[in-house]
Amino acid sequence: MEYLRNNPHAVDTVVSLCRTHPDDAPHLPHHDWLRFWLHDSSAANANLHFTLNEAAAAVTDLRAQGRRVLLHCWAGASRTPAVATRYAVTALGAPLLPTMADMIRTVGGHLDNPSLSRAVAELDGRELPDPAKSLFNGHLPPRRTPTG
Repeated sequence: MEYLRNNPHAVDTVVSLCRTHPDDAPHLPHHDWLRFWLHDSSAANANLHFTLNEAAAAVTDLRAQGRRVLLHCWAGASRTPAVATRYAVTALGAPLLPTMADMIRTVGGHLDNPSLSRAVAELDGRELPDPAKSLFNGHLPPRRTPTG
């Protein structure tokens, strides 16, 4: 959110995957802020597949309109790469496993909630029983270190 507050014209629309507050980006009209709540714990997402699909479809629609989209969650480590991967696979034809690994690696993410990666794979018709092994050969990439 700090990026958005400091760069108010960098994006046209925000797709949030977590709880947000209107003060997080007061310059954005309400209709330019879409919210799809995903939890970072495995058992908390009752409609996980549906929510992943809906969030990725929203990004697809917004990008088709030429919008600059900020996709985010609180930690930016598991929910964001899951939805970004679903978007890349469905809208851009990206290959599932390398894309998911790249997305997680790029954000300095993690697999603390492997149900997100499994669900993205299931939506693509694949099983992913051990995401760490399938994506990173059992050697997880380094996590992003907090700044400030």
